[in-house]
Amino acid sequence: MVDPLKNIGIVILAAGKGKRMSASVELPKVLIPLQGQPLLSHLLAHLRGSVVQTTPVVVIAPDLYIIRERIGPICEYAIQESQLGTGHAVLAAKSKLLKYDHVLVLYGDHPLVTERTIDTLTVQHLAQGADLTMATLRLPHFEDWYSFFDCYGRVVRNGKGGIARIVEKKDTRPPEAGLTEVNPGYYLFRASWLWSALPKLSRDNAQGEYYLTDLVSLALKESRLINDIALNDPQEALGINTPEQLAIVERVMQEKLDEHARFHTAKLPL
Repeated sequence: MVDPLKNIGIVILAAGKGKRMSASVELPKVLIPLQGQPLLSHLLAHLRGSVVQTTPVVVIAPDLYIIRERIGPICEYAIQESQLGTGHAVLAAKSKLLKYDHVLVLYGDHPLVTERTIDTLTVQHLAQGADLTMATLRLPHFEDWYSFFDCYGRVVRNGKGGIARIVEKKDTRPPEAGLTEVNPGYYLFRASWLWSALPKLSRDNAQGEYYLTDLVSLALKESRLINDIALNDPQEALGINTPEQLAIVERVMQEKLDEHARFHTAKLPL
């Protein structure tokens, strides 16, 4: 059992407005209900059960104060004044995270990442003394429900099996688009390196944004130590951008609840 850790800051990216969810949905994406609770609340519950026991900093847009009102003082909040990408969003939280030695980055619309994965990411990062530790997910293909992940960035590896770079889907060329190892976006950074590296990011890409994923290439250029862990369960990487994806995650969560109920019912004494 790992002792609760106080030297790791948590930043949750939640500035997206969820325009692809539905024109009739007025709530920010992270507040959309899933099994009766906001998406963000599911992630916060998993964090509370993990070894990382610090107050999360939630990055929101200037017009999304409703998130702070609904979630309340269990989190701190940082404002991303302009929507310039994930790297820019993390930088918006810098002033609230300077006291930490390491920074864990998660997404408010990824409700299924488990305590076990957060713990594994954390323990391996600290044990390896890494500057950057990230989760990856290997898939058999992008057919059927795995098509959910086709929009994810591709993990490109070098000849020795190490991570060479992450290529966002919109920036892939045919060989890279065919890769089936993807990036769910769960990172743990050495804070001193993170804050020195973020200002070096460029917006020279298809979306004109500062990609957090570009820190992988930068870390390699600077000969920084990169560590990665493999997710065993693809469901943990599910993020929600569309009503169809929400329906899939709703079904997954219901199946988990049903399985949990069956297990405990089976253990009841006759």
